Amino acid sequence: MKERHLLALSGGKDSAALAVYMREKYADLPMEYVFIDSGCELPETYAYLDKLRAILGIEIINIRSRRNFEYWLKMFKQVYGTASSNAEQVVTTQNVFDAIGEYERSQTFTRNPWQAYVKGNNQALSDSAKRGAILFYKPYQQGGGNCVACHKGDKFTDEKFYNIALPQLGKGGRGGADNTNDYGRGNETKAYADRFTFRTPSLLNVEGTAPYSHAGAFYTLEGVIQHHLDPAWSIANYKFDRVNSENPGIQTTNTQTNTLEALGKLREDQANGLTPLRTARLSKTAIEDLANFLRSLTDPCIKSADCLAPWIPPLNEDPNGLQLDAQFNLSARP
Repeated sequence: MKERHLLALSGGKDSAALAVYMREKYADLPMEYVFIDSGCELPETYAYLDKLRAILGIEIINIRSRRNFEYWLKMFKQVYGTASSNAEQVVTTQNVFDAIGEYERSQTFTRNPWQAYVKGNNQALSDSAKRGAILFYKPYQQGGGNCVACHKGDKFTDEKFYNIALPQLGKGGRGGADNTNDYGRGNETKAYADRFTFRTPSLLNVEGTAPYSHAGAFYTLEGVIQHHLDPAWSIANYKFDRVNSENPGIQTTNTQTNTLEALGKLREDQANGLTPLRTARLSKTAIEDLANFLRSLTDPCIKSADCLAPWIPPLNEDPNGLQLDAQFNLSARP
């Protein structure tokens, strides 16, 4: 994937100052300058942009939305005001936050086979998924995976931070002496105890969120489950040499060294009682059962373009030329 650097200009002094700074400090960086044109701009704004073009010697791409300001004003009036409301009354920061929040809040995809099973439909899960559920909830001492220690509740997360010694791929948080390591939460808190810790993710619809781990180190549910069960074995058998060939451009300097450092920190965390993670050796079939249980947490809607249509704008209604189009492909890489 080609890396692009975009700087949006608003016609105001702050974005102009940033453009000047980038032009002076990073002249060799291939920067693209864009202006999102509402269609109702003042003549002074266009004149200001022309001056910037001349002074900085740059091209500023003018992107005009197919849905102009009047369209959005009408929509905001319908929800937040009346036909006589003006823009200042309805197009407010709070209303924009509210609209985006309602859009996100509406995307609650929890009608999955597991929910149906919990409500009494014994046929909702396959036999493999049922065995996986038992392993998910069973503690280590009884031969289970003890997954529920962290992935608990209706959302399958305790929202806490743990180090599970995941492969250290990519730029990450620019940690360590050579800035190639990723300390996770430790990047923010600067606390040694927080190094390599990441928040427990929800498992709802996890089938559709590959690749897995904070750095996308695992392509399959089976792979990341195996890592959770035995991080040392997983790291010893991880094909670090495949990373660059399959994902050109990913930073892999000191990847193995950094990953072993994370593993060493995990062992410290285990000794100090900072993590519930312990080694559990389960069979290949048991791991497949666990993966099938996780797949039962998938709402079928997320696999259907028709079902998701209310949340996805049509391809021919891209408002400003910057729309990212959803792809529906849940097949995992080998």
